[in-house]
Amino acid sequence: SYHVYITAEGHIHCHDSDDSRLVPQDGYTYFGIDHLEILNTPPTACFDVSDSWPQVGETVYVDASCSSDVEDPR
Repeated sequence: SYHVYITAEGHIHCHDSDDSRLVPQDGYTYFGIDHLEILNTPPTACFDVSDSWPQVGETVYVDASCSSDVEDPR
């Protein structure tokens, strides 16, 4: 699974909980995923990235089935 953090600059840092890699991504790249789930929000909020984007500082969870879409662009 992946945890994604939105920085103050609007960039996305993706943390792979399996190998602890930090993968920087541009804030406007949606990884081709369908939705994100905001953690620690009762109840868990899901939304389409086409409709909205997480706020700065929010931690979001990317479904493991989407992990292949998250790559280091370098």
